Amino acid sequence: MIRRENEFQQEERFEMRGGNGTVKIQHIWKKGDGLNANVRMYARLILEPGASIGYHVHENEEEIFYVVSGRAEADDNGTTVTLETGDSIVTRGGEGHAVKSIGDVPLVLLAIIPCYCQTCLKTMRDRGLDPYDPKNAYNLAVETYNNYTRRMRETVDKYKPGLPIFHNAGHLYIGNREFAYGNTHLEIESLPTGGWGYDHFPLSAAYARTLGMEYLGMTGKFHRSWGEF
Repeated sequence: MIRRENEFQQEERFEMRGGNGTVKIQHIWKKGDGLNANVRMYARLILEPGASIGYHVHENEEEIFYVVSGRAEADDNGTTVTLETGDSIVTRGGEGHAVKSIGDVPLVLLAIIPCYCQTCLKTMRDRGLDPYDPKNAYNLAVETYNNYTRRMRETVDKYKPGLPIFHNAGHLYIGNREFAYGNTHLEIESLPTGGWGYDHFPLSAAYARTLGMEYLGMTGKFHRSWGEF
């Protein structure tokens, strides 16, 4: 499967995590893109000189930065370090980090956040499964999500039977019918100039009509990023 550069979903975040300036994010792959591995982020980050991502802590996950080009000053869980082109840094669960572009050219990072929380690791190991086999991780992710939607339905019906529920994850990807039926209806989020294009909504709506579920469309304009409608 190939994804061309012009197909990457684009995003801009102003003062990301309390940092300075704007961070451009190009989502190369992300959860739900047909990957077997449970990856929360696989993206290219672009920071102009002086721009930064503020200090933040990762819980039950780890993030890897690889410096594609430029120079960076990073806070590696309390220790200040300088990163050059070709360097890489990992922030493990329970640790924090921050990064700033300090060169004369934009800092370009490859950011990867695999999703392997301690609970999932233990569950797979207790079952005698290799937790780093993408197929095992994906199967457990599906099981976990389906358990969540079932328990949510039971909890809501306990207090207000029949209340509509939609589990927002941006939008549902074609082919995941098992996940679609965890909702009472579908909500198709479509931001044309957020990198999705103007054909996204009509194609998604045409597909949704075949599922026998009610559905609605939604769009919006976000300050300095995402949709421009």
